Amino acid sequence: VSATSLSRVALGVLAGSSVWALMVSYVFGLATRIGILVKSVGDTLPRLRDAQRETLVTTAKAYRDFPLHNAPTGFLRDLSNTLPVFALTFVFTPAVAGFYSMANRLVWMPINTASTALRRVLTQRLAKYHKAGWGMMQPALLVTGGMAMVGAVPFGLLWLYAERVTPWLLGDQWVQAGQYVAVLTPLFFVGFLTRPTGTLYVVLRRQALGLRIQIGIVLARVSVFAHAFLNDLDVLSTLANFVYVSIAGNAVIFATGIWLAWRHDRQASGEPTAGLPD
Repeated sequence: VSATSLSRVALGVLAGSSVWALMVSYVFGLATRIGILVKSVGDTLPRLRDAQRETLVTTAKAYRDFPLHNAPTGFLRDLSNTLPVFALTFVFTPAVAGFYSMANRLVWMPINTASTALRRVLTQRLAKYHKAGWGMMQPALLVTGGMAMVGAVPFGLLWLYAERVTPWLLGDQWVQAGQYVAVLTPLFFVGFLTRPTGTLYVVLRRQALGLRIQIGIVLARVSVFAHAFLNDLDVLSTLANFVYVSIAGNAVIFATGIWLAWRHDRQASGEPTAGLPD
């Protein structure tokens, strides 16, 4: 994220605002992450050489679903999150994409940082519950409810006053970005709430289901911008439709994750699950 943001700022200063600067910054950020990953793999290889081949093969087969499904899911999630920048550039102008990017970075970056740390802790805790055969639905609901209570006031204030606060923080030239923040705030709030639920797919090893849901979300988001292009919608209407579709996708993620936890809890308690959809 830092590499993407820094390269975007540098290219903006050197070459001015353009769609190519946005695209190059995203590619540079992705290449940086790949480089870090390759380095970490290189540091691990010497230890893998000392392990027995049979042990490595057995472990790889047992947990093949993690790279098989998590990798494309992560790619689609990144693609889905960066899609608006390129779509807005194509349907409207690079300036619109820049305002959206600023609005997204201004609000989502701190939210993403906090929720990612929480998700890691929750993943470890739920994995312990799963291994011990304890219930998982109640902890997931309690965490989500607590996040809703904590976030309701700040997100509500942001939704009400974003159009006034953003120009005050960034300058009058960013009034349009403030409008985008106001439209996107409900999506930010719902996305914040569904982060813990996503851990259930990993802990319960139902990443294949999560992948199918992510494919549906990407296709739905693409349809939003296709509809805007074909029907000549304005920017705010397009973003509003994008928010509606994305909230619906997050609702599916949340409801399905809770259903998976409920099914697990029934199995863990010895209750019959025959006849329930898998």
